[in-house]
Amino acid sequence: MAITPLKGMRVWVAFITFVSLAVTVAFYSFIDFHVRKARRESNYVASMWEYFVWQDYVLIVTSALLFLIYLSSLFINRHVVSSKLLRAFLILIPAAFFLYVHAINIAVNVRIQNDINAFKDSHGQDSNIEKSNWLVCGDPSESAFVFCYLDNSHLLLGIIAGFFVVVEVVMSFVMSPQPSKTVDL
Repeated sequence: MAITPLKGMRVWVAFITFVSLAVTVAFYSFIDFHVRKARRESNYVASMWEYFVWQDYVLIVTSALLFLIYLSSLFINRHVVSSKLLRAFLILIPAAFFLYVHAINIAVNVRIQNDINAFKDSHGQDSNIEKSNWLVCGDPSESAFVFCYLDNSHLLLGIIAGFFVVVEVVMSFVMSPQPSKTVDL
């Protein structure tokens, strides 16, 4: 059986969403591990609600949901949703949330890095100190290095996965035939 371009795109999107989900799980597991470690070392006991905000939960849930949607689209041969427009709408809702939250996180990272660079400029540090970029991570021997790479990978893979989901929805809407409605008499 030949793989159609639409099926090939769904395989690719399933792979990208899986990688995005794996990096998301690794990123939030890393954060959770270090938060729990900090709580053990201090007397302050707080809940995870103080460390994660609604955007974090949106990313976790939509990463898993998008992966499951594309995994099921590969292995289920019948139409679960009979309308192309309804299918596109139902997939674009989590994809839009996914892209929106990733865009917010990237904007926050860029703003924080700009504030750090402005702080360096305003406090008269040596002119030979380079301003850093939000994509550049520091010393590989530090644990912040792992966090930096996980955070950057998490953000960039999320944007890439969201982009491919939108492209697949458009391809599916344009290329797939409208399911026929049969009426039994």
